[in-house]
Amino acid sequence: MARSTTAVIEHLSAIGIAVLTLTLETDDAAHMAMLAAGARGTRPKSADSDALIDAVRRLAAERPALSDRQVELLVDDWVHRRRHPDAVRARRAIRSLTTREREVVRGVSRGLTNSEIAAELHCAPTTVKAHLASIFARLAVANRVQLAVLGFHAGMVDER
Repeated sequence: MARSTTAVIEHLSAIGIAVLTLTLETDDAAHMAMLAAGARGTRPKSADSDALIDAVRRLAAERPALSDRQVELLVDDWVHRRRHPDAVRARRAIRSLTTREREVVRGVSRGLTNSEIAAELHCAPTTVKAHLASIFARLAVANRVQLAVLGFHAGMVDER
């Protein structure tokens, strides 16, 4: 899939437009890349009219227009990531934190500064800094990058 196609899908989905792609691509990876870019569904250009009408109706009802194969691929990917040893360890580690500490980890994982996290959590940046010191010690991470990776593996942020 061309970079420009991805950029268009990302832009349209970011402004709230439900994207359904029609493509000559037949491989699963291309369809999954379009979904990852923000498309709400993909169909091959060879799809019959009933399948296209159904996809448009799904989008109009604010539902994803996924084929059975796409649902299967997404579930398989999700299950694989959930079972991956890094993900299991990360979720176990995150469960040892307080709710507020998890919110701080989520902010770090999203790339926010202490001040930005503090604004979202309605507290002082020094409070965020204190939470981070506690989190670093409890989880045995050395820095924000390691903490962000752990948060990502624990599923605390969207991959995009």
